[in-house]
Amino acid sequence: MRYFVAQDPSVDPLNVDPQQYTTRLDYLASLIDAVNPDLSKFSARGGKLVLFHGTTDWLITLNNTTEYYNKVVASAGGQAAADQFVEYYVLPGNDHCAATPNGGNGPDMVDLVTPMFEWIEKGAKPSSRKIVATRSVEPGTGMQRPLCKYPQYPKYNGTGDPNAETSFTCVSGE
Repeated sequence: MRYFVAQDPSVDPLNVDPQQYTTRLDYLASLIDAVNPDLSKFSARGGKLVLFHGTTDWLITLNNTTEYYNKVVASAGGQAAADQFVEYYVLPGNDHCAATPNGGNGPDMVDLVTPMFEWIEKGAKPSSRKIVATRSVEPGTGMQRPLCKYPQYPKYNGTGDPNAETSFTCVSGE
């Protein structure tokens, strides 16, 4: 508060009137919030973006990321254009930035770095390969789910091991 917001080391953070710093807070938010859906300059430079969000995130609602993604798609000129540089994945049962045991009830460990490098270096989009999220439920067992490109989600096939990704199929959520 002293240095970042008030820019005054003598300010007592316990006696600050937030209304006094509204303009400064708005300015700082504009610098650090990732809310601009126009990623045309990023895309033009060959940028690639993988978004993901847990469905049980207690801090930031999944709806925020989904809304942002939809705005990126619209800003890009439609789904086909957006698919050239951005993909979005929803992780069922995942909380906010936490790994097991506090990461929710879903699989919370997934390698998105390898698919990202394959997209950048070889042109293979992450959605062109199988991505599996895992979670250690208890010693000796585990949970797996396929990661599905939005708006798809992993639906249990009705048979098979409910902890195996092979028992799930990516289906449309719309």
